[in-house]
Amino acid sequence: MIMSQERAFLKARQQLQALEAFVNQAVTDELRIDSVERELFSRLLDVGHTLLLAFVAAAGNGNVGATLETPDGRTLRRLKSKHPRRYLSIFGELLIERSVYALRDGQKAQCSPLDERLGLPAGEFS
Repeated sequence: MIMSQERAFLKARQQLQALEAFVNQAVTDELRIDSVERELFSRLLDVGHTLLLAFVAAAGNGNVGATLETPDGRTLRRLKSKHPRRYLSIFGELLIERSVYALRDGQKAQCSPLDERLGLPAGEFS
């Protein structure tokens, strides 16, 4: 799912408000600290995931134009379709839609400016 930065921030605010409400209710319900801690941890991971989505959304999709000149002088063309990239962070899975560049359509991508911008690892894992 692609989410705009603004929508992700709104969702994170709602998650934080729900977290505050949970803590208040936990006090009223006299919950044990270990159960509150487990629930907080789970919900905080969700907030982290949402904020990481906001960060990725703000970075754009890596489209730097119809062509891209490599340092070694080759001219790469932006492929027509966006290429999804799976990234497994400590907060969970993200599917990052990005523009990629190759010598021509049908060839393996040679460059992804967004991957470089974000410093994504060669594999899927953070």
